[in-house]
Amino acid sequence: MTRRQWIKYGLSFLSVKVGVWLIVITLIASALGTALPQEMYIPPIAPPEVYYEEQYGVFGKIFYQLGFNDLYSSWWYLILIAMIGV
Repeated sequence: MTRRQWIKYGLSFLSVKVGVWLIVITLIASALGTALPQEMYIPPIAPPEVYYEEQYGVFGKIFYQLGFNDLYSSWWYLILIAMIGV
């Protein structure tokens, strides 16, 4: 790639389309993260992975395995928020 192509590719990342997609992805992740309580709000009677599976069944297990139990502190969510802010 030439230097001009690299610059064009880099500037395309700053487009409105990319910003809208970042907002949509963050919106979906936030909606999924609020579907069930975050880990800090569950009672300490059992480990989180057991609690989510016992209380919410298969959905709770998937929710925990995908990392939505601590969504608002996860590295990928914070990167999404930072990318929207930049």
